[in-house]
Amino acid sequence: PDQPPPGAGEQPRAQWVNLRMPPPVPQPPEALAAYVDALGRNFQGRAGIAVRSLEGGWTASHDAEGLYPQQSVSKLWVALSVLDAVDRQVIRLDDPVLVRRQDLSIFHQPIRDFVGPRGFATSVDELLESATTRSDNAANDVLMRLVGGPEAVRAVIAEKELGAIGLADEERYFQTQIAGLEWREQFSFGRTFWRARSAMPQEERRAALEAYLAEPPDGATPLAVVEALERLHRGELLSPESTELLLTHLGASRTGPNRLGGGLAEGWTLAHKTGT
Repeated sequence: PDQPPPGAGEQPRAQWVNLRMPPPVPQPPEALAAYVDALGRNFQGRAGIAVRSLEGGWTASHDAEGLYPQQSVSKLWVALSVLDAVDRQVIRLDDPVLVRRQDLSIFHQPIRDFVGPRGFATSVDELLESATTRSDNAANDVLMRLVGGPEAVRAVIAEKELGAIGLADEERYFQTQIAGLEWREQFSFGRTFWRARSAMPQEERRAALEAYLAEPPDGATPLAVVEALERLHRGELLSPESTELLLTHLGASRTGPNRLGGGLAEGWTLAHKTGT
């Protein structure tokens, strides 16, 4: 006789499929999102903006994943690397540092006024404060060398998974390259740099600047920067002591008074690092 087909008479078995959907991504208030986007679109140039709410978890933005030059904003990542080294007990904030004339940089460097023939005796902490609150190029360059150079700072950025945040060389090499020049120690003093740049053909100066803007080695996305700032504020990047110190320095920043600080409403506070 014919055999019943396999499985005949068996009870059907229910199969459960997990249809749980991921939680929705928090969205910014519509009016704010539209305002931020309009700011970027109406700017007479290229603008990237990212605004993150720590409480709401949303981001309002315009071109938040485009790469933009950071300039002195990148001093934040050098400061982060210094305090990471402090947390790992590789260096100490009160470690003495001797800054010599050959250690100086270019453009804005307030500590240059203190560097005499025998140098300037200072400390890691004082250099950190000058680099973050006054955007001191020489202090930043010395700190970068102290932690192992630009490669060491890039390694910290990678280890902490900060995303699309680039870092160029020391300010003195980086800024002269943007101008189409090669670094000379004389550029630290007087008008030597400006005279050398003025002597260059205008076409060469423009070509060097356009090459930098096309592929900035210090390029970062607004989204990556604002996410890194959020993690810093939450204490996820440094020890509590180092987090507090860095945020205190950023809150005492003296640069860019007519930028974000120029529109600060009463009752608001600002911690920032500007770049030009």
